[in-house]
Amino acid sequence: MAVAVFGCTNTIVATDYWPQYTFGDNSTPTSTRITEIIEKVAAEVNGYIVAVGGTPGDIDDTEEPISWHWLQHTVGLGAAAAVGRAMTGGDPELTKEYQRQYEKRLAELRKNPETALADHYDDITDPSGDVRSHARDLNLTDTGDADDEYTPTFRMGDKL
Repeated sequence: MAVAVFGCTNTIVATDYWPQYTFGDNSTPTSTRITEIIEKVAAEVNGYIVAVGGTPGDIDDTEEPISWHWLQHTVGLGAAAAVGRAMTGGDPELTKEYQRQYEKRLAELRKNPETALADHYDDITDPSGDVRSHARDLNLTDTGDADDEYTPTFRMGDKL
């Protein structure tokens, strides 16, 4: 299974986080190395998603654009911090700030996945992808037999 990087590329890391530097085949780190860094950071983020019950490979920019972009920025921050540490002549304060923001986002993902993964959270809480309902939760699903009848039991205090 490939690591989901959520569209984060070496170009995004270079232009969004380190626009004052030029990365290429002769830079430190090289563009190829930045891609490797992104994959390592993304693997860590993927682990956090799995730990809260999510499926990283199911998050895309079409079905879950909020989560996808949030995760792209999270991976970008982590990669930017790692690139800053590997960079010749980098900015130590900016590197620390990227690391601080990255760690803050990982903590948010761990503590509040419903916020961090807003449009993917339904899939976490309801892995079937179906609409959650009390009927399914109580295993009161239709058997397909038209003769089956289910009469719900109402209790005093139930709200309609």
